Amino acid sequence: PGPAQDVVVQITLPAGLLFAGATPGPGGVCVTPAAGSPGVVSCTFAGATASGASHTITVTATAMEPSAPTLETTAANVDPNPLNNQLPLNILLAIANVTVPGLGGAGLLLLAGLLAILGVRARRRA
Repeated sequence: PGPAQDVVVQITLPAGLLFAGATPGPGGVCVTPAAGSPGVVSCTFAGATASGASHTITVTATAMEPSAPTLETTAANVDPNPLNNQLPLNILLAIANVTVPGLGGAGLLLLAGLLAILGVRARRRA
């Protein structure tokens, strides 16, 4: 098989996935939806892509509900075997760091006092 010309990769983010960013590999240029919106990430790799070669696109999105993106590839030239154009779509899940507010010194002192009072009451009942 010959090289594919001007490969376009489109990744559709459904309503449950909100776009945050996209980084194409070397030679790629992406058009994206607005940050915080679902939509289509369309990346073009101009020129020839050799048979068996691959391109990498990293798309970052926020998952608001369970959903899966879809992927479609096209090229400027006619492919005699379009069934071999399927690529694996790897999804990497990352958990955001969330800061839980602390009680601080005074809050911890108050909590310790309340626990001490509850402990004394529990001993008196026993």
